[in-house]
Amino acid sequence: MAHIDDDMWVQIEVAVLDCVTTLDGLDRLVTDIKAAGSKKNIFRKLKLEFSISMHVEDLAEFNTRIQISNDALQISLQVLNMYD
Repeated sequence: MAHIDDDMWVQIEVAVLDCVTTLDGLDRLVTDIKAAGSKKNIFRKLKLEFSISMHVEDLAEFNTRIQISNDALQISLQVLNMYD
C-alpha cells in the first residue's frame, strides 16, 4: 500500500480522527442525558424524557455527523481497495 499517495493517507487519518471526535462527543452527550435520570425516584423517567427532548437537536446533529463520517470512511475504503 506504499504506492498510495501520502496525501490520501493524511485524508484517511483526518476522517478517522473526525469519527473518533464525533463518537467521543456523542458519548459525553449520552452520559449527560443518562445522568439526568440516574436518581432512583418516581420522577426519574420523566426527567430522562425531558433531558432527551432538550437534546433532540444535538442528537440529530450527531446522527448527521456520524453519517458523514461513515461516508468518508467508506470512500477511503473504496480507494484503498482500488489500489490493493
